[in-house]
Amino acid sequence: MKNVQPKRATLKDIARKAGVSSTAVSLVLNNKPNRFTEETRDLIRSIAEDMHYLPNQTARSLATQSSSLLALIIPDIENLFFASLAKHMENECRRQGYSLLIVDTSEDVNEQSSAISRVTQLGIDGLFIVPTFGTAEYNAQLLDELASTHVPVVFIDRIPEQINQGVADRKWRALAYDHSVGGRLAAQHLIRSGHTKIGVIGPVKRHALDSGNNTADNSVDHSARFEAFLDELAAHNIVPQDDWIIDSGFSLAQGYNFADNLLHAGVSAVFCGNDLIAVGFLRRAREQGYAVPADISLIGYDDVMGAFGLDFELTTIRQDVEQLAKRSCEMMLDAAYVDSGQGNVVLLKPELSEGYSVAKV
Repeated sequence: MKNVQPKRATLKDIARKAGVSSTAVSLVLNNKPNRFTEETRDLIRSIAEDMHYLPNQTARSLATQSSSLLALIIPDIENLFFASLAKHMENECRRQGYSLLIVDTSEDVNEQSSAISRVTQLGIDGLFIVPTFGTAEYNAQLLDELASTHVPVVFIDRIPEQINQGVADRKWRALAYDHSVGGRLAAQHLIRSGHTKIGVIGPVKRHALDSGNNTADNSVDHSARFEAFLDELAAHNIVPQDDWIIDSGFSLAQGYNFADNLLHAGVSAVFCGNDLIAVGFLRRAREQGYAVPADISLIGYDDVMGAFGLDFELTTIRQDVEQLAKRSCEMMLDAAYVDSGQGNVVLLKPELSEGYSVAKV
């Protein structure tokens, strides 16, 4: 015998039991202005609760032309920075009355294109995107693709160079941290601590890819934080040897795999392109019998360790992810409801977060 699913309660069912109209029930349950007594409003809410009423989101969307659904496309959910961003974005969207759909593209441009198509077909009210690494030509195509969706878009963390340089053919909204400031802060802290033999691990070199790490002077590829770091060292007559600069990716494995190169090179401090690299480096250093910071100092970038319960107090460059999420949501709501047609590119200032991984020498 087939299981018969109980009938879902409707506004009419509640109205019939309360002795009021369906319109009255809709006004009360949606907290719309009405002239009913508090007793009537309480009765309607009580009946709705007893009948386990759930609003029909599809019907509500048709009536309001709003799905109350936003989407966030990120390039790597395993990266602690993006995982933290997704968490704070979901919290902030929920606080604003929206559900958030999160899609990971694994740094794949084809998957990103597919993701954009899938989420926009769901009738989302807006799209947040941290674009995957791509050439300037690809990013131009990405902007065209996003423009064709006709939904509000906010870029987060990585801003395509066409937007930062003001040459895009429409106005866009984007929010990120200024990584040239972050790179200089990291260098200044190591210099103040007396270090002169300094190594670097991360995507240091300027590649053809435009990954959108941002600076106020519109140099937006992912080497920006490293260029600023090395420029600050040079301003103090500190020039690392070529083999002290390791061009790598942003993963924990990269920090672990390349640690030996710098541990055996005689450097006293290492600037890691993000906290994941620093964690990998630290793990390998401990395996080799090195103590941090007694034997070698580390400075990271992002400041997301605490959000995941990691108790190692790393000195790092702090990007306030909660603030980034909050400001991004505010920007989206402005795009969705004000729709002034004006673009808005905002670069926030990172800060030094001092832990216990940098020693004075």
